[in-house]
Amino acid sequence: METIKKLSARSIILISIQIVVIYMLVGCSKSSTTGPATNEVFIQSMEFSPATLTVSTNTNVTWTNKDAVVHNVTSTTGLFSSESLRNGAAYSITFTTTET
Repeated sequence: METIKKLSARSIILISIQIVVIYMLVGCSKSSTTGPATNEVFIQSMEFSPATLTVSTNTNVTWTNKDAVVHNVTSTTGLFSSESLRNGAAYSITFTTTET
């Protein structure tokens, strides 16, 4: 009977350790899915996040492609246009005037 109790206690400890490790891994993966920082735009799920961004003079803005498909970043006024951005690639520009 003692052997069964020792195995059961050991099993409980091992299961507890596994639960803690899984919990830690899930917690780590959630922290890596944060949104864009200030003056940063993510291209994700075929959308810009944030959709609009107002910047002051001499502000640097970076767009990062988070999609599996290639994207580019182009101003509707012709002020700038990026080359094709693969997944993980980024494009930055410093605005010399206030833009939205």
